[in-house]
Amino acid sequence: MWLRVETYYFGSGLSINNEGWFFTPNGRVSKSPIGGFDPKAFAATQGAQQSDGTYWIADGTLTIAWADGSSRSEYSFARKGADLVISGIGATPVEAMKKGWRADVAYEGGASIGGGALASSTTIIFRRDGTYSRDSIGSIRSTGTQVEVSAYSQATEAGRYEFDGHTLTLTQNDGVVTKHTVFAFSDRDGQGAPEYLWRDGGMMRRQ
Repeated sequence: MWLRVETYYFGSGLSINNEGWFFTPNGRVSKSPIGGFDPKAFAATQGAQQSDGTYWIADGTLTIAWADGSSRSEYSFARKGADLVISGIGATPVEAMKKGWRADVAYEGGASIGGGALASSTTIIFRRDGTYSRDSIGSIRSTGTQVEVSAYSQATEAGRYEFDGHTLTLTQNDGVVTKHTVFAFSDRDGQGAPEYLWRDGGMMRRQ
């Protein structure tokens, strides 16, 4: 598993993509999978997600044939110590979460597009007793020649959580179950909580 951070400009604002890349020894690849991820099961089955495919490396080029039949992608490829370099952008190895891991810790992450015209923020609080709570806030702003229109939304939920490798399962108090792909990045504290938690393409920071 590797973290590749790609930056680009969207209008006048800087945007960041925190990509998660999974490679298996038998030539399978998944780029930023969502909904939970088991590398062993993935290596043994054919991918169903648009971001899944097969890969090969030859003469400094990484080629990916995507499972959805879209055009193949080619990237320049090199190794630099423990890191990979994909199209000139470094990719750093990351870690799975220990099965059954629990702690008292909060993570926060968010995103904005178009200089803040569309913004979102999520905070997840994990507790050592296996419960969690999540608050999500979203806003949108549109400015015309004479008027500015904005909207705001907020959602909360609570329930129980379980980490298992690259999968985080959240079971809400009303019985709704969701699965998320996760990995740990950077230093861990005394509880084993990483500084950053990647979740379904978004990076959350320990508070």
